[in-house]
Amino acid sequence: MPLSPESRLPPTVLMNAYSMILSIPIGIVLGIIAAIFKNKPIDHVISTIVMLFVSVPPFVYAFLVQYLIGFKLGALPVMVSSLFDAGGSWLTWPMFKSMILPVLSLAFGTIAGLARFTRAELTEALTSEYMLLARAKGLTKNMAIARHALRNAMVPILPMILGEFLGILSGSMIIEKIFVVNGVGKLYIQSIAMLDYDVFIATSMFYTIIGLASTIVIDLSYGFIDPRIRMGEK
Repeated sequence: MPLSPESRLPPTVLMNAYSMILSIPIGIVLGIIAAIFKNKPIDHVISTIVMLFVSVPPFVYAFLVQYLIGFKLGALPVMVSSLFDAGGSWLTWPMFKSMILPVLSLAFGTIAGLARFTRAELTEALTSEYMLLARAKGLTKNMAIARHALRNAMVPILPMILGEFLGILSGSMIIEKIFVVNGVGKLYIQSIAMLDYDVFIATSMFYTIIGLASTIVIDLSYGFIDPRIRMGEK
């Protein structure tokens, strides 16, 4: 099969997009719960799970879910379906079902990162002076958290999410290799094995541009999210 970048882009984008859609709400909710119940049993449980997910590389989870869920239980396909087997479309149920395991493998680390970051930012916000002022004005704890703490904690979190969304095109070469995904990552590895320098350089530039774009958007987004932050203004 010829190396075709345009035919390899959709599975990479879909797989990483599904992973982000799953990771963002779960990670933020876990971080909020851990911050609100800081130093309580539920916080210790979440922190332990987060530490485990952050410490273990995604490909380890890929092998585990592939073996336990796909091979032993037979609940889900161990490989991502080809476009032909999925009915000729990337948005069919067979294609989505075959992507569940790689999506889970990618999501574990993102969930842990978002949960840890959200917990740290919200914990700092909950102990700030404006929270004491909000409570002194008569707001309940939940109202003060929703109106003030969460809004301020989201300022550094939202740019992180924007960067993750822009970075979905970069994909994961190891995960694509494990689940036989015909995506950009597999194309990159094939270009090395086949000594196809043109494709190798083009794919490397693709990853580099996505990384630079993510960094620029993250930096610029601070000024749009928080009006108090304006680059170049005194």
